[in-house]
This record gives sequence, C-alpha cells and structure tokens, in this order.
Amino acid sequence: MGLILFFAAALAVGSSDVQVGTLAGKVESGKLERLSPEGVTLSTVAGALELPHDQVLFVAPQDSSGIATAAQPKPAVWIDLVDGSKLTAANLTIKKGVATLVVKDGATVDLPSKSIHKVRFAAPDDRQSAAWPENVADSAAGDLLAVRKNGNVDFLSGVVGDLNAETIEFQFSGETIPVKRAKVDGFILFQKEADKLPDAAGTVDDTRGWHLQAKSIALVDDKLEVTLLSGAVIQEPWELVRRLDYSSGKLTYLSDLEPQSVQWTPFIKFSTPVEGLSHFYGLRRDQGREHQPLRIGGKTFTKGLSIYSRSLATYRLPAGMKRFLAVAGIDDAVREGGVVRLEISADGKSLFNQTINGSTSPVALDLDISGARKLSILVDYGDDFDAGDYLDLGDARMLK
Repeated sequence: MGLILFFAAALAVGSSDVQVGTLAGKVESGKLERLSPEGVTLSTVAGALELPHDQVLFVAPQDSSGIATAAQPKPAVWIDLVDGSKLTAANLTIKKGVATLVVKDGATVDLPSKSIHKVRFAAPDDRQSAAWPENVADSAAGDLLAVRKNGNVDFLSGVVGDLNAETIEFQFSGETIPVKRAKVDGFILFQKEADKLPDAAGTVDDTRGWHLQAKSIALVDDKLEVTLLSGAVIQEPWELVRRLDYSSGKLTYLSDLEPQSVQWTPFIKFSTPVEGLSHFYGLRRDQGREHQPLRIGGKTFTKGLSIYSRSLATYRLPAGMKRFLAVAGIDDAVREGGVVRLEISADGKSLFNQTINGSTSPVALDLDISGARKLSILVDYGDDFDAGDYLDLGDARMLK
C-alpha cells in the first residue's frame, strides 16, 4: 500500500520554517521551499535538502502556537465525520443536504451532510452535558436526536432534516417536528453499510483542534486543499496548520500494539500467584514506573516500553514490517546499579542478545525483521541476578 501525500504541483509556500521528521529517526529543520509528488525540499544552512515522501513521517511549522491559537473562537459545535475526521465550529446549519460550518471571522466551510456522523452542541450555559453512551447508535435503525431533559439526555429515533439557528427538523412517528435548537444536545446520523473507506494518505491537525483524515492534500496559494476520505473538500489555511502526518502504514510503535502475551516471572517463586505483584511488575506502555516518563541517559521518550526483569513479551507483527528500531537502556530511576540481559527474537531467531548495564551508554537498536510474523522481547536478570531492575525501550517502533 503506497501511503503518499499527493500534491497537484510543486509549489512554493512562502519559505515557511518547518521541521520534517524522517523514518531514520532524524528531525530536519529549514525553510519549506517545495512540496512535490516526489518529496519535500528544505532550504537549510547546509544547502538544499530533498527528502523523498516515502522517508518522511511528518511536516510541522517550527512555531504553530501563539496568535493563531489565541485568535480562535470558543467552539460551540463539535462535529465527527464518518471517516474519523473531527472539526469544531462557532455555528452549524444544514439545508438541502449541505452542512455549513461557521468558523473564524464568519468564514464558512461547506460539507455534504451525509459526511457527518455525530454532532454535539454546547449548552446555552456552557455547562458540559451528560456523557453519551459509547454504543448508543449500535442498534439504531435511523437517525438519533439527543434532547436535553432535566440534566440528562434522551435519544429519539427518526430522521434529522434541515437545521437553522432556531430549530432542527425531525421526523418522528410520521410527523415532521421543528424541535427548538436550545433543547438539542446533538444528533447522530444513521449510516448504512457502505464500502470500506480507503486508508488515509495523511492527516492534518490544526490550531483549531481539527483533525482531518485526508485522501489527498494539494498545496494551492499557501492553502492546503484537503480531500477527506469521505469525499468532502476543505481549504485549510497554512498558518493554522500544526502538523501534517503521513506516518500511517510506514511506522508502527510497539506500545500501540496489544501484546499477544506477557509473562512476568518473580525472582522468588510463590506457591500461589500474587495478582498485585503481577500488576506492579507488568509491562508499561509509554510510561515508566509510578506513572513517570520514560527516561534513558537523560533523554525523555514519549513512546516506548518499560519492562521489569524477568519478563517475556510477544507481539504479532503487522505485515510488511522490515526493521525494528529502539533505544535500549536502564531507566534513569534505577540506572546507577541496574543491569539486565535483553534478548530480542523474530520468529524464534535471536536478533540481539546482550547485557544492558546502567553504567554504560544506551544502545541504539536497528534490527532486520523482514518477513517476520512474531517478535519476542525477553528482559532477563543480569549477571548479579538483581530482581529490581527494569529496562526501557525508547521509541520502540517498526518500519516498512
């Protein structure tokens, strides 16, 4: 599957300062000069740097905070689209199958109403309404209208029609009823079984909190023309862009996968399992012990695993992965005296087997897992059989 951000042409973008993350684990900085079907071109102090798209994970402005964020109006409407995109607006109307979002400075964005899955409105007093059940629409045979009642929300099944500033049309029990908008907490539009949407070529996140699942992205006159997976087209001002991410399918973090199995073996065997100990010494994802960050050699990692000795974790690998990369080291919390033996195997073949000592530098792993379907990670006791040490695998990830 080729996951590429498609651009209509190679166009200048006003030489914006950006950072570009690559599959090699580097972050390149410079002025964004061109975006083309072949890749990204940066102007750096060392000269022009061309990066092919299949090696690029993200593009982000170096400063995507401040004025753009502060200038955004407080959202009054939250919209989830059928393709997983999420948007906010100051107002929303629907007329004859066209949904119009009112955004900053009265600007509007039009979408087909059929691309909408769920809408929630802010209460008149800005208080948060009661949470909706996650499975409320699972057995619905029609649209659901969420109506506020005595501090709670009731759901009525029918057909949602046009929406204006005062009312929302709702067909219920054979009648079309103009329901006062102030009473409506939101609605869910019924979706028939449809063909599976394609995988996203990339995602766009902006300072308004929008998250767009993109089929294609074209840069036109300093704006991103984003064609969503649902087919809707949105013009995204470049100055609002926080991040273009097209890592999906190229990179998978191990901490985002559910292990096939995890087995922790205590240093001292008990006659009966101690559930509390198993939980305490269990594998941690994206955090260290006591909910502390993962820290190896003074560097903090937002993604990774924390694994006590002696633990064996096994993962079923997504198809097509070629390399496993990570930074392995004793967590800084126990670094001074920590020592473990780390063995990583793919389909039973040992790829790495080495003692990791807290007194030495962290180890950068880059292992060939081409064609493998199962990855096993064993964190065993070190030479001194210390049972209180734990290893971190920072940025543990697999690349296609």
